[in-house]
Amino acid sequence: MADVARMAGVSHQTVSRVLNGSASVRPETRERVVRAVRELDYRRNSMARALVTGRSRTLGVVSFDTTLYGPASTLFGIERAAHSEGYFVTVASVTSLDRPSVLGAVEQLRDQGVDGVLLITPQETAVEALLHLPRDMPVVAVEAGPDEAVPVVAVDQVAGAEAATRHLLELGHRTVWHVAGPSDWLEARQRIESYVGEAVAAGARLVLDGRGATVPGREAGFWIGPTILDHVRPEMKIAREEVFGPVLAIIRTRDVDQALAIENASPYGNAASVFTESGGVARYITERASAGMVGVNVGVPVPREPFSFGGWNESKFGAGDITGRGSIEFWTRTKKTTTKWSREGGTSQTS
Repeated sequence: MADVARMAGVSHQTVSRVLNGSASVRPETRERVVRAVRELDYRRNSMARALVTGRSRTLGVVSFDTTLYGPASTLFGIERAAHSEGYFVTVASVTSLDRPSVLGAVEQLRDQGVDGVLLITPQETAVEALLHLPRDMPVVAVEAGPDEAVPVVAVDQVAGAEAATRHLLELGHRTVWHVAGPSDWLEARQRIESYVGEAVAAGARLVLDGRGATVPGREAGFWIGPTILDHVRPEMKIAREEVFGPVLAIIRTRDVDQALAIENASPYGNAASVFTESGGVARYITERASAGMVGVNVGVPVPREPFSFGGWNESKFGAGDITGRGSIEFWTRTKKTTTKWSREGGTSQTS
């Protein structure tokens, strides 16, 4: 810095003000300093600057499995926001979001002198670590975390799921797919809970509420217990879409034919079950149910080999079956050989 000041004919304090973007420097003086910096190829010593200011202008990010779209896009957003404010980002990637891994990564970033840490911790396994972070380090949890432990930045999954579904239905779509994600992610649990809350608001009766469930020894986890909703109507969102959670929706009907009509009107058709002591009723339903698997007095009608596990309608994916003969034929590479032998060749023919 002294060499820059000597070439520009100013004090080292003026050089410092120019490099820090101070507005209290005349334009012609700033131009001389900038020209000297370029000619001398001057680079500031970030370590020395951090010692003086007590700030490294660097943020640490603890993340995992950054090939996943959610964490990867979140990390990209953090980097863009940090760079726009003049901060650099150092990433500590962990293979597991358990307490030792997360705390170890935070300590590693502290040793590098970061000004603060952001944790991309969407899984319940990281919750315990968030409750034991060092109190002298500014920390923000991104996407998930207990609000009482650290400040949290997250998407409103409930409002987002409701708005997206409403928009698609208003456009005239009959089917809205719900890609739930694993329920040990806080955001996935929030989306499941939004289905329950919306059903209750629409008039369903909550018989068993699994929201807010806890597991002894893992109280900070993202749990949702078995949930039963009665008096659900066919037009309700929870009756039209797959929830991918431990939620049972009960629709009351006047007779078997109305029940079949509701079942067959569904865009899905993975499995259907009937519980009865009447063989006639069982046959009537199994012949008319629009489902790839039907059970009689069996709650989960998964067939034994060599019959395939798989559904109909929107519950079927691809051209073949998941298991059974269809999958064998799909994955088997066959070879066809056609031959014709000449008698003059002296080869015996057999049939």
